[in-house]
Amino acid sequence: MGIRLILAAVTLGCFAAGATPAAAQQTTVTYHLFHFEGGSWVEYYPGNSFPAGGDQPGTNLWRYRYEMCNYSFSSGIRELNVFFNSDNVLCAGFDSAAQPADWTTTPVGPFAPDNNWRARFRTLVTAARVAQGTCNDEFLVEFTWTCATLPGSQNFDAISTSGSDAGTTAPAVPVAIEASTWGRLKLIR
Repeated sequence: MGIRLILAAVTLGCFAAGATPAAAQQTTVTYHLFHFEGGSWVEYYPGNSFPAGGDQPGTNLWRYRYEMCNYSFSSGIRELNVFFNSDNVLCAGFDSAAQPADWTTTPVGPFAPDNNWRARFRTLVTAARVAQGTCNDEFLVEFTWTCATLPGSQNFDAISTSGSDAGTTAPAVPVAIEASTWGRLKLIR
């Protein structure tokens, strides 16, 4: 009986993790954070230790890969703005960006004296918009980092022809995987 309750709780937790956001939430933007180390990109998660040299010129190249999901804009999302240095502390400097097909990226700023800048992703092609009920994870920003802590969440603004939705990006946290197989679990009494 006890294992059945545990399995039921795990199953419900999986469905809850994949559930749609609250009705008021129109978009979400999650990110994966990478640091360029030894010729390749290494992914970092909240709580990881800060890498040696991660804030020093020559070894301080970082990348965000954003996934934007549209839950309620029926006309699709045509623009995404991600804001850097919003706390007025100069930590991030724009290096480069990549975007989905038929989108462009423009760095805007920084604006003195606050050091704020944003990466603006935009499309004028209706078919390329992030349609309602879909997600796109092809938004990349590479930047140099000069602060001795892991880069974290940023503010964002998602724009549709029918309005906009502002929020804060959230880290894409890996889902823990059960080490035991279902066959092994069946043997537990």
